[in-house]
Amino acid sequence: MTKTSNTGTPGVDRPIKRDDLEKSLRSIKDDIDSVKESASGLGVAAVIAVALILVLLAFLIGRRRGKQKYAFVEIRRA
Repeated sequence: MTKTSNTGTPGVDRPIKRDDLEKSLRSIKDDIDSVKESASGLGVAAVIAVALILVLLAFLIGRRRGKQKYAFVEIRRA
């Protein structure tokens, strides 16, 4: 029996082993974790900005509707 070495491309020069899969998945996980860390701050800022815009929009719409719906009548007695 010939002994295969661990050098070369898995699947081309030698069979794919569990260690190859684990190493590949670990590198993908590391890449995803680095992207997640860099994007999490941006995501939080975007959510806060959208929430503030929605609150401001609701305030302005409610204020405008209140002005249109009710007339302010001032009664003065002399």
